[in-house]
Amino acid sequence: MALTPGKASLLNRMASALHMSGWQVLWLNDDHPARAQFIKGDARLDVWIHIWNVTPGGRPKQRPLERRIQPTGIGDHFKTEAGTDTLIFGWSDEAQVFAAFDHGYHSGQIGNSPSIQTDLPSLLAANQDGLGVFAKATGELSISIRPDFLGIYFEQRQLLHSMGSDAAQLSALRQMAVDPLRLQVDDLPQNRRKVLTNTLRVLRDRRFREHVLTAYRHRCAMCGIQLELLDAAHILPVAHPKSNDKVTNGVALCALHHRAYDAGLVTFDRSYSISINQDIAARLASASKDEGLTAFHSALLPSLLLPKMQANYPSPKMITIANELRGWAK
Repeated sequence: MALTPGKASLLNRMASALHMSGWQVLWLNDDHPARAQFIKGDARLDVWIHIWNVTPGGRPKQRPLERRIQPTGIGDHFKTEAGTDTLIFGWSDEAQVFAAFDHGYHSGQIGNSPSIQTDLPSLLAANQDGLGVFAKATGELSISIRPDFLGIYFEQRQLLHSMGSDAAQLSALRQMAVDPLRLQVDDLPQNRRKVLTNTLRVLRDRRFREHVLTAYRHRCAMCGIQLELLDAAHILPVAHPKSNDKVTNGVALCALHHRAYDAGLVTFDRSYSISINQDIAARLASASKDEGLTAFHSALLPSLLLPKMQANYPSPKMITIANELRGWAK
């Protein structure tokens, strides 16, 4: 079936959302379901994508919060192929989020009047928190996803959909979606702690990034650039035992200054003044690798662009430990 303008718009919306998480999309047909490859670094995912608009349920008086997709126009089965994932999505204009459904529960024959359900609370939760969860008594989960979290869904989708059959796992998933920065590993179900830890780390990284970039008004604290080229850099690296995911242990940096900061070429002190490491600069000069250093230095601001709220300023304690760790003088 050739793409209608509406279906093309839904697929383009998905591609745009994936780009926010660093995924590239290669379309392999001009039909629905869409055949595509998702590419990120060395990872490649071959997929069939089915997508419809999310609409109110068929019994609005009895079930006013029910929302659904109606998978029509694709024959009597969702498209499948060996070595290719089958993905089922909805887009909610109402909540401005995606809903993802588990093909494992819908691999059989599609009926004459098919529908797959989610609900409005899970869609609205995704709009607020990034992810929302709708659980059926069968153990099936639909996952609602804000566009900037779509990459996380693709990277963790199998684990996310597998957590509906156990109450403790489902409770942990809901907590992870709402506030991953507060959830501790010990709060996760013991039998899934190892696999859930990676998902928790991914969600924490996303939430940390969101909070830090918002605090710094999406500007590099060292040069003021925006252009969606920013990272949320930890002042004290994640691996350090005293590190945390508070905004006060973060600073918004463009990709160039993030790398320079991690390498110890540039830093800031407890008064937020920015400095070049002269020892590293001298080493680069002696190795004839200092081309561009003058321009690099001149582009730096004298001191950090700080958040509007003083409570979000970088922690002096974290700055001191981090500078010692990176070889700066005490």
